[in-house]
Amino acid sequence: MTSYASRRVPSLCRIPLAAISELLDEGRGLLVPPGDHVAVNDAVRSVIDDPAAAQAMAHRARRWAAAELTRDRFIGRLCEIWASVGVTL
Repeated sequence: MTSYASRRVPSLCRIPLAAISELLDEGRGLLVPPGDHVAVNDAVRSVIDDPAAAQAMAHRARRWAAAELTRDRFIGRLCEIWASVGVTL
């Protein structure tokens, strides 16, 4: 999903994972319930029917990815996780 965001490609996901939800928040993508084929169809149709909205969604995802998916942020988050379980660097 992050590679799609980095390349300005509209994203559609059926797996409700926290990290995926964060990526798709605030109009950066579409999340549909697993197994809901009607919702998948509706989401795909919305992207096809409104390319300008799909492109805007992809641009929001790209801006988020550029700001949030940096090496420094990754290292900072990893250090926070380690600290939360008592690992010190």
